[in-house]
Amino acid sequence: MLRIMKWFVITMAVVTAALLMTNFATVGILFLAVDALVAGVYTMLKSACDRRQLHKMSMIR
Repeated sequence: MLRIMKWFVITMAVVTAALLMTNFATVGILFLAVDALVAGVYTMLKSACDRRQLHKMSMIR
């Protein structure tokens, strides 16, 4: 499950970057929001912490 989510986040980031450079920037902004949510869930599942502990974590490793 985590492997699938990891590659989904990477793929969404690449697609979002490509969309933001085209005429489909509105869709890119939507994908940016979805990507941020999925990345947050992925980080919570990977570290096995709950939502209240997430603010103490470093997002950049």
